[in-house]
Amino acid sequence: MKETYYATTPIFYANAEPHIGHAYTTTLVDVAARFHRLKGDNT
Repeated sequence: MKETYYATTPIFYANAEPHIGHAYTTTLVDVAARFHRLKGDNT
């Protein structure tokens, strides 16, 4: 049985303009999730 991997991101609130931190966090989680899918883990 493959290991289950959970990738989460923070909830972005609309009380300010989007900034580079939003893109950075989303990109890091996306890369990690894709890596684990390539390994065959459940994501």
